[in-house]
Amino acid sequence: AAAAPAAAPAAAAAAGRTFSCNTCGGVFPSREAHREHFRSDWHRYNLKRKLSKMPPLALAAFEELEDPFGADAPPDASDRLK
Repeated sequence: AAAAPAAAPAAAAAAGRTFSCNTCGGVFPSREAHREHFRSDWHRYNLKRKLSKMPPLALAAFEELEDPFGADAPPDASDRLK
């Protein structure tokens, strides 16, 4: 399961140091949550979108996908190299 980002960057910043993901746009309250995020399906999905020059998908939208790595998967970047 994807680690849920903090509700808002400003609120998280008020509580102390935060960690963010430049690929997904998520903000995390701890180093551990940040590291866990990098192993999440949400992050892997957004990496594939980034390689295909597509914008990231918000966590809520990702969670609504029925099959993120099947029919709902972003196009494979290697297809463009053929």
